[in-house]
Amino acid sequence: MGSLSLTHILIIVILAAVLMGPQRLPELGKSMGKAIKGFKSGLNDADEKVALDSSLTENKKKNSDS
Repeated sequence: MGSLSLTHILIIVILAAVLMGPQRLPELGKSMGKAIKGFKSGLNDADEKVALDSSLTENKKKNSDS
Protein backbone atom coordinates (compact mmCIF):
# COMPACT_ATOMS: atom_id res chain seq x y z
CA MET A 1 0.00 0.00 0.00
CA GLY A 2 1.35 3.42 -0.88
CA SER A 3 3.57 2.49 -3.81
CA LEU A 4 2.64 3.20 -7.41
CA SER A 5 2.81 0.42 -9.95
CA LEU A 6 3.54 0.96 -13.62
CA THR A 7 -0.17 0.59 -14.37
CA HIS A 8 -1.07 3.37 -11.94
CA ILE A 9 1.56 5.66 -13.42
CA LEU A 10 0.30 5.00 -16.95
CA ILE A 11 -3.27 5.78 -15.91
CA ILE A 12 -2.13 9.06 -14.35
CA VAL A 13 -0.19 9.98 -17.51
CA ILE A 14 -3.16 9.18 -19.74
CA LEU A 15 -5.51 11.24 -17.56
CA ALA A 16 -3.07 14.15 -17.57
CA ALA A 17 -2.84 13.94 -21.37
CA VAL A 18 -6.62 13.99 -21.71
CA LEU A 19 -6.98 16.89 -19.29
CA MET A 20 -4.18 18.94 -20.88
CA GLY A 21 -5.42 18.49 -24.44
CA PRO A 22 -3.46 17.78 -27.60
CA GLN A 23 -2.15 21.34 -27.96
CA ARG A 24 -0.22 21.23 -24.69
CA LEU A 25 1.12 17.66 -24.97
CA PRO A 26 4.42 18.65 -26.66
CA GLU A 27 5.01 21.27 -23.97
CA LEU A 28 4.21 18.74 -21.26
CA GLY A 29 6.58 16.20 -22.79
CA LYS A 30 9.38 18.75 -23.04
CA SER A 31 8.89 19.79 -19.42
CA MET A 32 8.89 16.18 -18.25
CA GLY A 33 12.04 15.46 -20.24
CA LYS A 34 13.82 18.41 -18.63
CA ALA A 35 12.67 17.30 -15.18
CA ILE A 36 13.91 13.74 -15.73
CA LYS A 37 17.24 15.01 -17.09
CA GLY A 38 17.66 17.28 -14.06
CA PHE A 39 16.79 14.44 -11.69
CA LYS A 40 19.33 12.10 -13.31
CA SER A 41 21.95 14.84 -13.23
CA GLY A 42 21.30 15.36 -9.52
CA LEU A 43 21.65 11.64 -8.87
CA ASN A 44 24.94 11.51 -10.75
CA ASP A 45 26.24 14.52 -8.82
CA ALA A 46 25.25 12.87 -5.54
CA ASP A 47 26.97 9.60 -6.56
CA GLU A 48 30.15 11.50 -7.43
CA LYS A 49 30.08 13.33 -4.10
CA VAL A 50 29.61 10.09 -2.17
CA ALA A 51 32.50 8.50 -4.07
CA LEU A 52 34.70 11.52 -3.40
CA ASP A 53 33.77 11.59 0.29
CA SER A 54 34.48 7.87 0.68
CA SER A 55 37.87 8.20 -1.02
CA LEU A 56 38.76 11.13 1.25
CA THR A 57 37.75 9.07 4.28
CA GLU A 58 39.90 6.16 3.10
CA ASN A 59 42.87 8.51 2.60
CA LYS A 60 42.44 9.93 6.10
CA LYS A 61 42.39 6.39 7.55
CA LYS A 62 45.54 5.43 5.62
CA ASN A 63 47.34 8.57 6.79
CA SER A 64 46.35 8.10 10.41
CA ASP A 65 47.47 4.44 10.36
CA SER A 66 50.95 5.38 9.12
